Amino acid sequence: VKVINWDGAPAIQVTVIDVTDRIQAERELEAHRRLLQTVFDTIPHAVYVKDRDFRYQMANRAFCDAFEQTPEAVVGRRLEEIGTGHRTVLERIHAMDREVLETGKPQELADVHMPLADGSTARRRLIKYPLLGEQGEVVGLVGITEDVTVRLAAEERVRASERLMRLFNDHLPFLVFVKDREGRLQLGNAAFAAFYRLAKEQILGRTVIELPVGAPANLPMFLETDHQVLEGGGTVDLAEVHLTPVGGSPGVYHLQKLPLQDDSGAIIGLVGLCEDITARIEAQEAVRESQRLLRTVIDTIPHSIYVKDRELRFRVANLAAATFLGQSVDAMLGHTFAELVDPSQPGLDALVVADLDVLRQVRSVELPEIRLRTAQGEDKVRHIVKIPLLDDLG
Repeated sequence: VKVINWDGAPAIQVTVIDVTDRIQAERELEAHRRLLQTVFDTIPHAVYVKDRDFRYQMANRAFCDAFEQTPEAVVGRRLEEIGTGHRTVLERIHAMDREVLETGKPQELADVHMPLADGSTARRRLIKYPLLGEQGEVVGLVGITEDVTVRLAAEERVRASERLMRLFNDHLPFLVFVKDREGRLQLGNAAFAAFYRLAKEQILGRTVIELPVGAPANLPMFLETDHQVLEGGGTVDLAEVHLTPVGGSPGVYHLQKLPLQDDSGAIIGLVGLCEDITARIEAQEAVRESQRLLRTVIDTIPHSIYVKDRELRFRVANLAAATFLGQSVDAMLGHTFAELVDPSQPGLDALVVADLDVLRQVRSVELPEIRLRTAQGEDKVRHIVKIPLLDDLG
């Protein structure tokens, strides 16, 4: 509106401009900004936009909450004006910003340690993308900051647990392995790999069919026991199975396989344990052979020979001792002399006193002449020597 001269007289000129489109455009722009801000604010990570002077042009609620600022207080300011004053962190972030603005390429810092006001340290993952103008020029950057403190700590605990498990498994004297439902090896310890003369990395992902074979006769048993566990859901426990390592000698093993289940109870694989018990079996056989030899020797001796425990119960007896008492050797074991003879047996008290003297004094006791009655009722004069039986500690 303005005053003009119209034919020598003052007049008012009014110009009317249609701004409907402009007002509509401004309203649409504001609606777009509100929508964008709403989307920004729903993102749980800190999201922001910076211009080429490193000043924030936009920030979502998570970003503002992290710095305890309002959006109005953030816009137009730099990081050092609103946030961390830690010089090393600022230098890394500024270097990252410059790299994005100068190269137009995204950048990422996977683990940035950021000191907090309470003295603790947060760990952040920073991702930044170039913001392009209409001509494709870099006019700023868009950044995302993710708090990865809890996730990285959990991952480190998992890795530490895995290292401990590997260390533990690799020092176990028996074979440990894990298979998935297809029978492919997901884990094998050092002993398991050595059984096949492979490195641990070489066994992963392979089935038993794809592994070297020490003895072809072993393969059907391996497959059958896998099937029992994976399909039947049962456990396999073979106390003695003959296996042959690749390039090794046959041995006796204790093989166990158990189903591996997920949280819902579904079978997702199996865990196997296999212990080489060859030396133990050989030792047990040697003990049995020694016992057979001892039994043969003492049974050929015509004099009574026996061993008692601290409760005076027979633990070993030869045939002569059993015959004297009218018992079998097995019937004597676990009983005292008093339980096997008539209470009126002459010399019974003297025998008990002698036994107790051996145990208490830890010395040999000799009874040169003692009258005892046989199972056939004959009185015999016996010469008895009792000697203490000592363990490794005396």
